[in-house]
Amino acid sequence: MAANELLGISSSINNSNVEATRQASEAATASTQASQNVETVASAVGELTDSIQGIARQAARSAEVASKAAADAHHTNTVVEGLASSTQRSAKW
Repeated sequence: MAANELLGISSSINNSNVEATRQASEAATASTQASQNVETVASAVGELTDSIQGIARQAARSAEVASKAAADAHHTNTVVEGLASSTQRSAKW
């Protein structure tokens, strides 16, 4: 009878070990997948950061161009006003 009990206990321990091994394998697979997901997100964040920096550079350049265009327009207006004033003075003579 003791041998049957030992056999039953041994079988139960073996079943527990098989289940623990299966669960450990599933946990390892899930951990690997989570790690790959983290790497994917990190890569995407890097690409997004690069894109944002590129957009910021383009926006800064656009602001510079717009500022130069405004300064050029102001200069042109000053020249045209001067020419108009000269023309009016000449017309009075």
